[in-house]
Amino acid sequence: MSKVLQMVFKTTDGKSQMLKVNDPKVGLARAQVETVMNEIIAKNVFRTANGSSLMAINSVYLVTTDKQEVLV
Repeated sequence: MSKVLQMVFKTTDGKSQMLKVNDPKVGLARAQVETVMNEIIAKNVFRTANGSSLMAINSVYLVTTDKQEVLV
């Protein structure tokens, strides 16, 4: 089973941009993730492919995937 933290930001061009973190720390609180997201926004760390900046938090998801081999 794998887990991925998906942090979705609103961009200055009105679109959204997702950052993914594989195998995040167990027990993360939403407030902890939002603190990091706000720091990323404040420091203008990333730009999208078309040059837009991240400007606000859109959403946060923890996606869990269970992979099973199909037996023939």
